[in-house]
Amino acid sequence: LTRDSGIKLRVAALLSLGNDRESLSERIAIAKRAGEPSEIREAALRSLLHDNKFIDVAMTIVADETEGSAIRAAAVAAIGLNALYNGSKLTTQQLREVRSRLIAVDPIQRDLGSAIKKALLRIDRALSDTSS
Repeated sequence: LTRDSGIKLRVAALLSLGNDRESLSERIAIAKRAGEPSEIREAALRSLLHDNKFIDVAMTIVADETEGSAIRAAAVAAIGLNALYNGSKLTTQQLREVRSRLIAVDPIQRDLGSAIKKALLRIDRALSDTSS
């Protein structure tokens, strides 16, 4: 995961570490590190999708208005995927909290607004599945 490795190699390594507990803190740090290339940060985020810390890491990126719109939109999209694939593992309260946190984000940038709408649709679908 060192910066000396090429981007493609680092992306592949990050994606392969999805369930690796030993690299969790490093992958979280990479996802949050603004100086990393966006491809690396997105791969680090995707590697966290099934971890219980994912939502907090992704929402930290989404809520930070100093972040670029691309990484914020990627984090929102990943939140939507998390709800789609892991929604059954989340409580109704957790899903509602994530939904509220996304609604509170100012979607000034067009890409972010579109990503938020898609994520909210996926969260709403997960909510309807949990109440069925």
